[in-house]
Amino acid sequence: MNRLKAILYGTYVILIMLLLIFGLRYCNRTQPNIIHIPDNPVLRDSLPEPEPEPEQPTNQEQNREAIERAEDVGESGDLKVTLLWDFYSDIDLHVIEPNRNEIFYGNKRSRATGGFLDVDNTAGGRNSAENIFWENPPAGKYIVKLKYYEVKQDHGGKCTVVVKQAGKEPRTYDVQMSRSKEVKHVVDIIIE
Repeated sequence: MNRLKAILYGTYVILIMLLLIFGLRYCNRTQPNIIHIPDNPVLRDSLPEPEPEPEQPTNQEQNREAIERAEDVGESGDLKVTLLWDFYSDIDLHVIEPNRNEIFYGNKRSRATGGFLDVDNTAGGRNSAENIFWENPPAGKYIVKLKYYEVKQDHGGKCTVVVKQAGKEPRTYDVQMSRSKEVKHVVDIIIE
């Protein structure tokens, strides 16, 4: 009987040891090592201050940069509409003229108004741009729209449209484009 108790006791000890060994291995695989540091004011005060975040450009600075960038894109005239973006997708600039003619990649030149899409970027990426300009735009309303034509690598981002009109300060419009086939109205331009 004592021999049976000794065998059972030994088996019981071996099982507990196996459970502990396998249990510790399992715990180490599923839980990260966590080190608890007590809330100690001396320790907290001795830590260096985090570096401040760099200053973000103000909207005015961003506008100035966009206007300068647009100056270098394509030709210019009394009306110039430039689209700028920096992500890998095909964004298209569309302008509907007062005579309802639409200038875009499929209809780049208007013989009636002289409007012309002279820069058409289809790849996207850093410093992407499209540009439509008129040397002498006829009076009326010009409707500016953007179309998210095709996703390349990135799934959207901020686009900036710069409108330069003779006798007026250039204006910028930020537009968030987020999905393929999306169309957004940007601005109506009135030429008197």
